[in-house]
Amino acid sequence: MKSFTLLEILITVAIFGVAMVLVSGTFLRGAMRQRELIEVQNVADNLRAVMEIITREMRMAKRDKEGVCLDVLPNNDYRGFSYCLVDISNNFQCNSGTNRNFSQLISGEGIKFLNYKNECVVYFKDGDFLKKGVKKEAGFETATLSSANVKIEKLNFWLRGESPKDQLQPRVVIVLKGVGKSGKTISSISTQTTVSLREVDTP
Repeated sequence: MKSFTLLEILITVAIFGVAMVLVSGTFLRGAMRQRELIEVQNVADNLRAVMEIITREMRMAKRDKEGVCLDVLPNNDYRGFSYCLVDISNNFQCNSGTNRNFSQLISGEGIKFLNYKNECVVYFKDGDFLKKGVKKEAGFETATLSSANVKIEKLNFWLRGESPKDQLQPRVVIVLKGVGKSGKTISSISTQTTVSLREVDTP
């Protein structure tokens, strides 16, 4: 009965080891790719959901005729305006101006308006998160809208036509960019949409 020599056994083990390395490497690469694709899908789903929340509420915004939400300042009276960009570091005070050329786009990282429930709301970027604030007696109560697994890299609101006297329908372009928490470029997604006020903006 013929048996295997030690050399034959070593060669067989070596070939088997190389084959296992190749197979396991392919499997690991496939698993990593699958995780990346899942992360991309999660980022896309979260940005889509957040954008839907923002656009729905902004489309239904109301002109703040009484100044209950938008600021009434000595040199900038926002009464009658539909939206205003805000200074996030100054308690969300309007800073987009009331005497500018309203046919020109102006951008900021936060926007404030009176919603259809007569609530004063603000959307803004805070660190890696997108948040919503609702004005209460003690100030704005904020809540995080974006997922903990998504890093918000960019949030910009481009605003035009928000004054009741500019004869322009208010329009906001929203630019949102997010990436998965792994930080890999493959999971970086940008989305953009334009919102027009549903209510006809007449003085």
